[in-house]
Amino acid sequence: MLLFTVPIKLIVFGIFKQYRGWWRYVGISDLLQIAKASLVSTAIIVLCWYGGQKISYVRLHMGNLDQMPDTLIILDWFATIMILAGLRMLVRMYHEEFRAEDGTGVKRFLIVGAGDAGE
Repeated sequence: MLLFTVPIKLIVFGIFKQYRGWWRYVGISDLLQIAKASLVSTAIIVLCWYGGQKISYVRLHMGNLDQMPDTLIILDWFATIMILAGLRMLVRMYHEEFRAEDGTGVKRFLIVGAGDAGE
């Protein structure tokens, strides 16, 4: 099953540009992109997997495809989102908590009118 699903997930996540960006500044929008890419890749896997059951050539070489439980697809979708989002959050937490600089020798200042750019 992994030989079938991993290439599909790699291609879909590449199309959704999940291999670019700053993992230090991950946020909710990144989580939504991960969820979208995972949903699309899971939909493609489901279509290919159950569509392959109708083709006699695939049945001949891959055996009976009906023996895979349906819950495996849902678990794969959930695990993909949790693992990828968790890894990105760990990178952010590492940079915010463990590599944070002390406040010694730093002057405080106020940026007026900068909005989101000031953050």
